[in-house]
Amino acid sequence: MIVAMRRSFPRVSLLSVLLFAAGGCSSGDAADAASSSTTEGAGAGGVGGTSSNGGAGTGGIGTGGANAGGANAGGANVGGGNAGGGGGAGGGTSGPGLLGQASYDAAMVFPNHSLLYTPTGIAWDGTSFWVGGDGNLGGFTEVRYDGAGNYLASYEPGVGFSAIYTKGDGTSPVFGRQLTWNNVMKQNTPGQWSEPSTLAGGNPPVMMGVAWDDVHGEYIGLQDGTLHRWNAAGQALANVTFQGFGSVVGEDAYPSGRRVAFAYGHYLTYVDTVISAWDADGNRVASSVLNGAGTTDFDSALSFSFAQGKVWVVDSAQGTWRGYVIAP
Repeated sequence: MIVAMRRSFPRVSLLSVLLFAAGGCSSGDAADAASSSTTEGAGAGGVGGTSSNGGAGTGGIGTGGANAGGANAGGANVGGGNAGGGGGAGGGTSGPGLLGQASYDAAMVFPNHSLLYTPTGIAWDGTSFWVGGDGNLGGFTEVRYDGAGNYLASYEPGVGFSAIYTKGDGTSPVFGRQLTWNNVMKQNTPGQWSEPSTLAGGNPPVMMGVAWDDVHGEYIGLQDGTLHRWNAAGQALANVTFQGFGSVVGEDAYPSGRRVAFAYGHYLTYVDTVISAWDADGNRVASSVLNGAGTTDFDSALSFSFAQGKVWVVDSAQGTWRGYVIAP
């Protein structure tokens, strides 16, 4: 938070203010903000710096300041006056602050257990990672790992999953969407699941990966650029259209176009190493590259998830999970 500093200065003329109005336009570098100069004058309001974390803001016009009237102080450090400058803080607006880097390296890597035919997501309940699979109802469709990615156990819950998630990263229990149905599944004990509720509107499209929006308390699922939403009781809410969805090659193709995650107040999509963040109105606000992430048509696309503060993509069913920290 930037706090405007108020000081008392001798009265100056409007002409003095205007003469210095062109000064202080630094976008992030306040020169000699703590200088001992005693020269006073009209401090100019500089233009606040533009950054992926702060957005653009306009520095306030203030009076007095170091360095011949505070010519360098008005726009220091993203739209605010600095110590010794006396300029009013700028009214900068917050940008997404997400995916601020052009690319990200994996922060955590571990092998996917080979029992799962196709991993369809990963969830973190604060103690364990849980991976769901779309295998046959009689097979192993759930695998558990510890917090470091070490394999712990496999389960045959009698359920094939199109998605697995928690209602808030690091919270228990684990939820999932049954393979082709609109059932909201809840894990009661490891490998034992029940159906506490359903999503209104009939069965979502095949392999639509339902996730949880922990800001608005909603279930979400993507269908080729249209975000479907349900409240906590499973009642349908208005859809959101992702503007320009498909402009990144392959993102509107099956199954990439049916996967979405939610983190840091944004919807997230993924295709061929490219991750995008979308706001609540369906605008793409940022994109980046996940270095080394999987690009297989099905396994990588279907595995895309957010868990333990990271976005995850698996190379292939017999490959490796890679987790990327994209926090603002």
